[in-house]
Amino acid sequence: MILNDFFKLSKVTLISETKSRVKASKHTFRRRATKLADAHRWALDFTSIPLKYPVAMSLNARINSLGGQFGTVHIQNPLKFNGISQSIAINGAVLAGINQVVLSMQQALGALMPGDLIQFNHAKVYQVVNWNPDTLTAELYPRLFANVSADEVVKIGANVLFYCAHDGDVVDITVSNFNLPIPISAKFNEVIDD
Repeated sequence: MILNDFFKLSKVTLISETKSRVKASKHTFRRRATKLADAHRWALDFTSIPLKYPVAMSLNARINSLGGQFGTVHIQNPLKFNGISQSIAINGAVLAGINQVVLSMQQALGALMPGDLIQFNHAKVYQVVNWNPDTLTAELYPRLFANVSADEVVKIGANVLFYCAHDGDVVDITVSNFNLPIPISAKFNEVIDD
């Protein structure tokens, strides 16, 4: 199920969560920062446009049916793609843990832009940090979670699907007047399956 099929967004916040630990010395003011492996996930906090009561209740029911954090859902990338929409593929296999991929395409100029979200044939979503059209190299964050095969097609724009679970175990809806449109708000976290 793709959740966006049931509503249009009014507002969305994309949150990048990276696990780290910071210790500060009370006496020397020195700080020691440690990154905990390559732990990263995206979170999407959104509010729908105001929906008529039956539609709002339907969307609320679909979110409820996930069973809190138990169920998963796909959420279509709600952000605008900045690059030129075209077919993009990987030029050669890339191993997990690498943060750069070389692409094969005919028109490289403007194909990707920093900030674009892309996806390969696994569930993790990546963000383009830097794009070099001369070498067709894209620097990504986070590092690849899985191997990427040669000639694998890169999903871009609205084809990127976040694989998510609801942020908590409580889903609520506030209705003050059944005749007025109701916006629905929810937060979802990307699910990383091993």
